Amino acid sequence: MTEAGSERRRHERFPIRLPVTFEFAGTLHEVTCLNVSAGGMYLETADPPPLRSSLSFRVWLGDANLSATRSIALRGTVVRFAGGGIGIQFDTADDFTLELLELERFLAHH
Repeated sequence: MTEAGSERRRHERFPIRLPVTFEFAGTLHEVTCLNVSAGGMYLETADPPPLRSSLSFRVWLGDANLSATRSIALRGTVVRFAGGGIGIQFDTADDFTLELLELERFLAHH
């Protein structure tokens, strides 16, 4: 990433691998989040939805113990394509504020 690109970022990014699922055009996509910030996330995917697509998706939090795994529902918009994946900007509607806070709490402990 160039210095100019990093200067545009409003939020610190955290590298973390998390499973994410979303449905687009009638197909369920199972992808991997490679990094996340308070403003969005980067998803690795070989079959990206079009730019400016609105997505509802689930981020799966937890560990290898499936009984400890839980998910949070978020919404966002595809804002860029890069390196085999997509950049998602989170919607900031009040409905999702609690879900974003839960994601931040999870990241603080991992």
